[in-house]
Amino acid sequence: CKSPWGEGKVMPDPFNTIQYSKYGGVSISIDNHEMYLCACQQQGHILNCDLFVTHYEEFYDSINKTHAYQWSDLKNLGPNVNGQQSWEAQPSISADGNTLYFASARGDCYQNSRGQYTMDLYYSERQEDGTWGLAKNMGPVINSSGHEKAPFMHSDSRTLYYVATTGKHRLGAGGYDIYYTRQDEATGEWSTPKNIGYPINSDGDEEGLIVSLDGKDAYFSSSRSGGKGLRDIYSFDLPEEARPDVVALFKTDLKDADGNAVTEAEVELTYNDDNGETVTVKAPSKIDDKGKVVAVVNLGKSDQPKDVLVNIKKEGHAFSSKIIKGAEVVENKIDPVIKMEPVELSELKLGDSYTIKEILYKSNSSELIGGSQLVLDGFASYLLENSTISIEIEGHTDDIGNDENNLALSKDRAFTVFEYLTSKGVKASRLSFKGYGESRPKVPNNSSANRAKNRRTDFKIVSY
Repeated sequence: CKSPWGEGKVMPDPFNTIQYSKYGGVSISIDNHEMYLCACQQQGHILNCDLFVTHYEEFYDSINKTHAYQWSDLKNLGPNVNGQQSWEAQPSISADGNTLYFASARGDCYQNSRGQYTMDLYYSERQEDGTWGLAKNMGPVINSSGHEKAPFMHSDSRTLYYVATTGKHRLGAGGYDIYYTRQDEATGEWSTPKNIGYPINSDGDEEGLIVSLDGKDAYFSSSRSGGKGLRDIYSFDLPEEARPDVVALFKTDLKDADGNAVTEAEVELTYNDDNGETVTVKAPSKIDDKGKVVAVVNLGKSDQPKDVLVNIKKEGHAFSSKIIKGAEVVENKIDPVIKMEPVELSELKLGDSYTIKEILYKSNSSELIGGSQLVLDGFASYLLENSTISIEIEGHTDDIGNDENNLALSKDRAFTVFEYLTSKGVKASRLSFKGYGESRPKVPNNSSANRAKNRRTDFKIVSY
């Protein structure tokens, strides 16, 4: 059962001030610290609407003697996005924060049958210096001789929803209808937009579709008959065919060995594609000045969800990863917002050993199970990137069973990892393996939880 919505609250300064006569749609970054919005000023007889950005910043509240947060003053996105004789509104920021989609009426929009310029969808890409590049029209697959506006890019980074006028150029229920399109990951091309259909679309105007993180719930504004006002907000269960890819929101805190925040790191995703090939890509992510990480993990289609390895990288530091199982998210076994305990990024030191988590074997066997191969795929990539590192693979067991058998089992398991890494291109000359049985427990073998910690595979830095 879904909880009811609370009463709406007026946003404080810098919003809803007399400086701007109207405000439009907003879009917020995945870490909730960066907001893009439309604000309009009356300039003579023209209402000029531009796009702005504001940041959620920490400050010291001297009255209450505590640290708090507030939104910064609105900053215009500049001439590459906003034009002097144009209208910009309804922004939607991508999950990685590097592409901004928006609606605009300007001189290079497509024209209707009467030669008049229409409203089109545009995008701008963030440059290396943090500024926004020159806005580009999204092209004829999406834009037409009618009006297109209100884009919403889902967190899967490839499913775009928007509204467009219907007519001879594009059949529909009438007025503005909701459409969706998907971007091909390989080519970057957009699929032919599909009308989401009746009864979601009506003979009135549908606008401003927002889709939940799990892709199941959608919210939109409509002027259809039967509402309480001129435009009302409605919700519906998004049809399966219109749903985005399954995604999870991965959250954790990065710490060093002394417990200090780590603010500079990269988040990568490793998974197997449809051809069984291992793919590693940079994750859409944000890391703030307190080491808090938020990353979007695309788990593929709901009928064929994939397991994804989240790998947090920092030069000169040990391998650190976490597997997210797509099926568990689809089947609601785990929440799509995954909050992990703080991750310690350990600096590499000669002779030190580091545990590779989530490498699992069949009971009393050296056969890998679960997502272990995906973990080792990620570890192999780590070793190939850090070609000067040589390691000893260490196998460890708990204290259950015969000492001699445990020693043999730990050696077999270490050898299995050795074989797998060499099969992925890591030179055997950089690897050695050894079994330690139960002789080197991390924690006392006095509980099931502790024994699980002692059944592990470590890698020791021999040289780097």
